[in-house]
Amino acid sequence: MSIEKCIQCGNCTANCDFLKKHDMDLSELYKEKAELCYGCLLCGKCRSHCPSGIDGRELVLNMRRMMNSQGKLDKKPYKSIILEKNNYLFKNYSGAKKETVLFPGCNFPSFFPKTTNKLIDLLQEKLDAGVKFDCCGKPIEELGLAEDAKRIIHEINRRLSDSGAKRLVTLCPNCYYFLKGKLDIEVVDIYSILYEIGYVNTEINGTYNVFAPCPDRYDKTILDKISKLVGKDAKFNVVEDIQCCGLGGLASCVDKTIPRELMQRLKDKGLDSIYTYCATCYGNFYRNEIDDPHHFLIDILNSREEFPKGIGSVLNRASFRFKRFK
Repeated sequence: MSIEKCIQCGNCTANCDFLKKHDMDLSELYKEKAELCYGCLLCGKCRSHCPSGIDGRELVLNMRRMMNSQGKLDKKPYKSIILEKNNYLFKNYSGAKKETVLFPGCNFPSFFPKTTNKLIDLLQEKLDAGVKFDCCGKPIEELGLAEDAKRIIHEINRRLSDSGAKRLVTLCPNCYYFLKGKLDIEVVDIYSILYEIGYVNTEINGTYNVFAPCPDRYDKTILDKISKLVGKDAKFNVVEDIQCCGLGGLASCVDKTIPRELMQRLKDKGLDSIYTYCATCYGNFYRNEIDDPHHFLIDILNSREEFPKGIGSVLNRASFRFKRFK
């Protein structure tokens, strides 16, 4: 929806740390302070509070595309991201010649390599599934590199078509929402697949504090699917008043203040544990010493992992580049 529909009610500012910090609403960001658009978390919270239905996330994405097309994007803060993701350094399609293909994404194998291998074996056994390692292109899209993002999607489509794939299974909610509707084949989340093969963990019972990742924050489509894989008495208390883990929209590359404040606010809640289903959120919780972080998929599978230190996360995802899968 056009920014001209903005009635300057202030709802977006009141509910967004980024807008609040710069004392502006979406209209002022667009018309007067476009250079700040890379500080937006792209969490989408503003849309849920806008009486005019303005989608601030899409607005900022368009601003970033415009900044890039005008040569105003400073790529220095994103140098390592562009180097790795624009033509994903660790892509591996050796196991993709199956009708159902697992798509682990980038961060899940980085933090959970043992569980990634466990899922590869499980889906191969139950569904004769394959696996492909690549980046979905979302980080490149969010930088405003529109043509590069289109190229990435085109290449993923081409490779999947050549391998005969008909269904892509995502582990990451960001990959799921980003790829769904862009590919020529069906995109499904891992929790739907686990339900399909009857993989339920009834030991997960009781009440759980849940931090829903940004793309699933409002519809909770994936969280609803997770609820089918746990005990019937399990209850989810969703943290609603913290808009993002702080890593959304690559905003932390240009301003680390807001991400730190968001994590401090979560820490101040004094929760005895926190559950998520996003590897990026999990990693940020762990690095910020949030008490007892959990990833639902790890617990459902009864897996055990040690959080990687130093460059361990990079080495973990790099290791899958050189594996050969049936």
